Amino acid sequence: MQAKFTKNVPVDATSQPYYHYYVQDMAKVDATMQKKMAQFPVDPKDVTAVEDRNDLLKPGYLKVEVGYCEMPDGTAFMANYLKMPHVTAAMFHWWFAWHGLEPLRYLIWNKDDHYDVAVKPGTEQRLTDDTIPMAARIYGVTHTVTEDTGFGPEKITINFKDPVDLGYDPQLLANSATDIVAAANGATALMLHTVRAIDGGIELRSRFWLGWNINTTTGQPVRVIPENVKIDGEVAKRLGLHSIKEMTNLAAILPSVYRENKDKF
Repeated sequence: MQAKFTKNVPVDATSQPYYHYYVQDMAKVDATMQKKMAQFPVDPKDVTAVEDRNDLLKPGYLKVEVGYCEMPDGTAFMANYLKMPHVTAAMFHWWFAWHGLEPLRYLIWNKDDHYDVAVKPGTEQRLTDDTIPMAARIYGVTHTVTEDTGFGPEKITINFKDPVDLGYDPQLLANSATDIVAAANGATALMLHTVRAIDGGIELRSRFWLGWNINTTTGQPVRVIPENVKIDGEVAKRLGLHSIKEMTNLAAILPSVYRENKDKF
């Protein structure tokens, strides 16, 4: 029997300066992008393998920027791409440091599908420490989120890491036009969000390798699902549709949320 979850809307929510983002309508998603994600799986031969994740730091685009598939080894893959006008990489780094500190901040990201967020006790201080560069504040912080990625709400643990600890090449990182704004091991997936500047904003390029983590000692991929288990492509597809929805809304609200709250941790 599935556990029942309710949205963690604080009793003082209406007093928060960002409450109005919770009650306003979500941004409308691009139907073309939804269709591209959902219509059929991409060819596994065309996707960026977890071993080749550093390719996201190179110039140009990869063969699959939007799509999902099951992999022959039983794991799965999802890629998403979104242009975000008026958004900067600095805003994105701030967002990841800021939004986990109060549940309402997580809910305004996607009020339909987000229920709750909690930061592992003892790590909140890192997120508010102004001696740490904003981009690095999320490193070593764990979020436990409750969200619905297509099969009903569930608790998901996200362990944010320094990208170098997840095997991203430090030299490529230093010289790349691509900025990694979030890299994490989840319970059963490796997550990556990258951004690049474009005219008038940024382009977000996201990847999820379902069934994989990275060993932070060796920097090598580790399968985290049993060998006899396969991840249905439907899981990756619904995650992709969820990603389009939440990132579309974030693109709409982030410039003003940042402007209004950037100094209010």
